[in-house]
Amino acid sequence: MRHNFFYIKHESGFFDQSPLNIHPLLTDIEEAAKAGELNLVLDSFSFDITSAFKIVELLKQKNVEYSVWLLSKNGSFSTIIALGAKGIRMTSFASLASVDATFWMHKFPLVMSLGTPWHLNPCEFIPWINYVETAVKSSNALVELERIDEKAFPSKSRNAAILHYNQLSHMMELYMHSQYRSRASSIADFFQASLGSFDSAAFFTELKKIGLNVYLMSDEELTTIENKVNINHV
Repeated sequence: MRHNFFYIKHESGFFDQSPLNIHPLLTDIEEAAKAGELNLVLDSFSFDITSAFKIVELLKQKNVEYSVWLLSKNGSFSTIIALGAKGIRMTSFASLASVDATFWMHKFPLVMSLGTPWHLNPCEFIPWINYVETAVKSSNALVELERIDEKAFPSKSRNAAILHYNQLSHMMELYMHSQYRSRASSIADFFQASLGSFDSAAFFTELKKIGLNVYLMSDEELTTIENKVNINHV
């Protein structure tokens, strides 16, 4: 069987992330889709989810069904693209990353704590409220939170973080493949909250458990990919 492979490779690390040059990539993906069933081979540690949404949006607009092949530990860029695919094939050591508040490219609001900026994570609010409730022995913990620690969780920033979280959830659900429609919300929650911080990784077992259409690559498939020497985008 002949596969129409399109390779995307980014060798970014945790601390050298930058927005991708997305326009040439969009043009080349659109052209590649004309050659037959599209298979995106992802070996990318980018966390540029904005660019990933643009890729999935383009393919949806063109009514292009595509599959994803994961070779390595991938960033959230690949997570968004994989969720829009009809199928995911991966090596046993490949993984997808969370789409949480701890990484700046996910664009959650910043607050200052002891002179250090950090991204406000809505998933921390409830545990913190429970902690305050226990500490002050009050059932009105949200009021106590406002009074005791407005600096740590400013109400304006907190509301902005919740809004961004909800908007991101909506985007993830909207761009997921239609096969996930009935469980789109729980899949988004997994990558935004359950999986943990941006350096956490979801491997085959976890992805299968949450209901993704994922398979381990055969040795033959892996050899086919490894023998390809041309990388479309780096």
